[in-house]
Amino acid sequence: MSPVRKQTLTLVFALSLLGGGVRVAAGSQGAVQLSFACATQTGCLPGDSPGFPITIDGPGSYRLTGDIDAAISPDEAGPGVAIFVRSSGVSIDLGGFTLRNICLDQGCSAHDVANTIGVAYLEDALRISNGRIQGFGSSVQSRTPTAGVIVGRNLRFAQAQVPSGLDTGGPGFEAGVLCTSCRLRVVHGALLLHEVQIEHAGAAGNWEGQHGVVLDGVRFKAPVEGSFRATFFVAAAGALSDVSMESWDIKSPACSVIANTRVVNGGVISSHGVVVDSFVSESPTHGITSATSVLLRRTGVSKSDDDGINLTGDSIAAFDVTTSDNTDSGLLADSDAIVLVRGVASHNNAKLGIAGHHGQVIDSTCQGNTFGGIIVSGAARIMGNTVTETEVGMLLADDGAQGENTISGTDTNLAGGQILAPSLCGNDLVCP
Repeated sequence: MSPVRKQTLTLVFALSLLGGGVRVAAGSQGAVQLSFACATQTGCLPGDSPGFPITIDGPGSYRLTGDIDAAISPDEAGPGVAIFVRSSGVSIDLGGFTLRNICLDQGCSAHDVANTIGVAYLEDALRISNGRIQGFGSSVQSRTPTAGVIVGRNLRFAQAQVPSGLDTGGPGFEAGVLCTSCRLRVVHGALLLHEVQIEHAGAAGNWEGQHGVVLDGVRFKAPVEGSFRATFFVAAAGALSDVSMESWDIKSPACSVIANTRVVNGGVISSHGVVVDSFVSESPTHGITSATSVLLRRTGVSKSDDDGINLTGDSIAAFDVTTSDNTDSGLLADSDAIVLVRGVASHNNAKLGIAGHHGQVIDSTCQGNTFGGIIVSGAARIMGNTVTETEVGMLLADDGAQGENTISGTDTNLAGGQILAPSLCGNDLVCP
């Protein structure tokens, strides 16, 4: 990059933060063609001098006519950029071609490549589609805090050695996006992912969204390193629907809905939200960890290396949930948790079926749990449950209460608590 280009790029970044900026009109008849030849020889647009970045100053449609392989690296002026968009209302059709940074192949360090951008932009309403962006630290990056981008159909992000993806102020995705060895960070605004496939996150494979994150029909495949689990962070007010994740965790600390979602070799952490019609299996830790004000409904957890469901706060409800074959307990609520458990099936867990301190356990079943079916140590109400094939059927604290339960195939049927109504224990009509 020439000194003049460096100064110009630095000046435009500064002007953008002050609300200024330079505008050069782009062609309005059809898509303006972008190529390696015009980028390196003449400049591709009015006001665009030879060399990188290709600078787009006006709204309109732009289209690659072939692959662009360029050695993009940072300098003292800032990150290296292949295409720099300074206008709103820009649509870039990659034409099925690849915008590729070959700097790493020519001896650049991974640190230098990590400080490069495929497409940098300043304004909203940038649309990119139909091609591949490869080899940059960020495939697409906003250079202002809140600018948004629409990443369109048939777009591929890829990089084998450094993370490549989006670092942006609020993107939306259409169908058919594939992100390989990539990451995403959304600082502001809403994120919409629709029918997107994410592959091989790599060691920096965390995706983060804030304020209105929506995932629909998204497939997250396993990271490169077999034992590594990437994480999708949903910071606030989000929704996940019809999402599949392999070796990913979902962390949703505030006000999110997770629906029709399948997580394998990963877990779900939720607070102030809803998890419904979802399934978590083979988590290396807890399958689902839920804190204050969470609703779990029609959701399954299986084969976690710890508790299937671990509840850590108050106002938590679990309805029609299945938890089975977990290394620890099926559902465990800590001493601070106030829970309502109804219609839960907890089967074949290595320790306890359902265990907690405060709340209610109603119309649930526990079968084949090694040490105990329903174990509570506080003022809990246990009604209408069925416990079979375990060491201790039910164990309640003195201030607990129970009734209308059915217990069989246990060493100890039922102990503790006040009797609200008769229960059935084995061949005994009333117990204890």
